[in-house]
Formats: sequence, C-alpha cells, structure tokens
Amino acid sequence: MEKWISYKAGEKGLKSILGELEEKIMEILWDLGKARVSDIARELERRYNKKIAQTAITITCNRLYRKGLLERTVGRGAGGLFYIYKPKMTKKEFEKKVVETVLEGLVKSFGDVAEEILLNDKEIERILKEAKERK
Repeated sequence: MEKWISYKAGEKGLKSILGELEEKIMEILWDLGKARVSDIARELERRYNKKIAQTAITITCNRLYRKGLLERTVGRGAGGLFYIYKPKMTKKEFEKKVVETVLEGLVKSFGDVAEEILLNDKEIERILKEAKERK
C-alpha cells in the first residue's frame, strides 16, 4: 500500500484519504497548477474565508511532498528563497491510484473473499447500487 494511504471508510471523497488542510491544499494546487505557500494562503482565505498560518501551510505542504503527492522547486525573489509546489499527478490520476491501492489492500487483507466479490459482476453491481443509494 502507498505510504500516503490511510483510508477512512466513513468519509466521502478526498477526506477519506487526506486530512482537511491537505485536501484543501491539493484542490488549490490542482486548480492553480503550481503555487508558493503565500499563494496557497491567499487562496485558502479567499475560498474558505479563513486565515491559516503560513507555518501550518508550509508544514502541510512538506508532509504532502514527503508522501510523494507534491513536487517542489526552489524559487528566488526579493524576500529570498522559497518553494514552489505542484501536484505530481492530476486529481483523476490520484483518485484512480487511491481506488487501486484500496482494492489491492482488500485483496492482501482478505484474499479469496475479496477476490470472489471483485470477480463477481452481480456482487459488484449490488455493492455499487447500495453505495449510490446511501449517498
């Protein structure tokens, strides 16, 4: 399983994988393509009407970088050096990787039972129908 996967089954969307601030930062970076911490801070305040300390954003971006979800390059400006962060994959690629990794984990953990369900079209249809009804 990927080092960044910690699946929370009760949550929806990216919150089932990422922390709240991690999710918001990734959404911003997917929209902007790349950004400095100061850009992310401004965008967080604009989108969520909440000021978040740049130190918290920096720590979270570093965590996402260590998890392999972000790339970073060094920029130079009037204030000195800074990192420019950019997602390593698109949102769609990330979501696909999450689903693949969770399924792989289920097969590793539950072996034949997981495989039996995943290979049974009627069982998959039933599970998908129930999941959509619970939305």
